[in-house]
Amino acid sequence: MRVLDLGCGTALSSIFLAREYDVDVWAADLWVDPTENWRRVDDAGLAGRVHPRVPVRVRPPGWSLVGLTRVVAHLK
Repeated sequence: MRVLDLGCGTALSSIFLAREYDVDVWAADLWVDPTENWRRVDDAGLAGRVHPRVPVRVRPPGWSLVGLTRVVAHLK
């Protein structure tokens, strides 16, 4: 299963989903640098399962689930 976690912030929700539900997660956030999230993902031992990205570059096919975490707080 593939999950797109839009507005993932520091990717903690992405790490949780990959670890607990055995899914591949594409983590995208406009405000947090993907390099910072990559370090957290690597420290969690989930490199290859969680893929931090800049949102405009997130286009893998066949999504199973799209998660919008804390995105509404940014809309005005």
